[in-house]
Amino acid sequence: MKQIVEICLFDQDYTRSIKSLSNVSFPPEVYAQLNQRWPQFSAPPGRYGFCLKAEVGCQVLNNILQFLAEHGRTALWGGGKYPNPTEFKLSGSNVVEPSDLDRARYVRMLPAKDIAGHGDYDAEGNLFAIATTIYPKVSMGTVDGGGKLVVDAVMRDRMLEQSFLDVRFRAMEIRGESPRAKPLWELQTDRVLPPHLPIMQDADGPPYDPETGAPRAEHEFYKPYALRWRRSEIEAMGDFDFARTCEHGMMFVSKRVYEWFDKQKLVETFFPLIEV
Repeated sequence: MKQIVEICLFDQDYTRSIKSLSNVSFPPEVYAQLNQRWPQFSAPPGRYGFCLKAEVGCQVLNNILQFLAEHGRTALWGGGKYPNPTEFKLSGSNVVEPSDLDRARYVRMLPAKDIAGHGDYDAEGNLFAIATTIYPKVSMGTVDGGGKLVVDAVMRDRMLEQSFLDVRFRAMEIRGESPRAKPLWELQTDRVLPPHLPIMQDADGPPYDPETGAPRAEHEFYKPYALRWRRSEIEAMGDFDFARTCEHGMMFVSKRVYEWFDKQKLVETFFPLIEV
């Protein structure tokens, strides 16, 4: 799995009139030096910004961070703190490689599309969808980008033919009327994963390294979260096709479910359950 860091910087001339960017600006002379030394990350003509995406630990990223530190700028590695004029934020992402999925026994599915553009939860915690926002041609997706997996009747019937274990289909309430409306089902399961291992990161630096004994905080810099479990606890569950996390209800599926859905081209991203 690759860990990618992204930095976007702007000069003061551009950000002076844009309040949302005022705290990530740099003096023109520093900004000019950035563009001169690393022109490959400069925005093309007609656009603004110095934007870098690089794998953590690579030399060019280290060189740029060192350059910025020498000019009095401090990197903020994640967290909710908003930068002051001498700080800049970095964002991070976990990029899954084919070998990660080959090794994984279970994965999390992240659908490519919404099946409904808007919905919410009722007083009992059940997901509902708004009829006018349903996408008639989408067979599987989320509701307004949420984490719950939702299918229509066509996909439900196709899944039932596969005899997948541990999955239930809860009929959803559709609120309002629209020609776009159709029955929807939320995928649910009674199988629950044990608590995952803590997500640890340095309070003000790169992800926590147990070897250093550095301070740590309960947040994650790289997203989607690389959730980890003890292999012995996963094996103790026995075989399953669907299971959800006990902390936030994320759905993980077995390799055979993953391979079936991968053939359908309905899922944009698969993210491995990491066993240690």
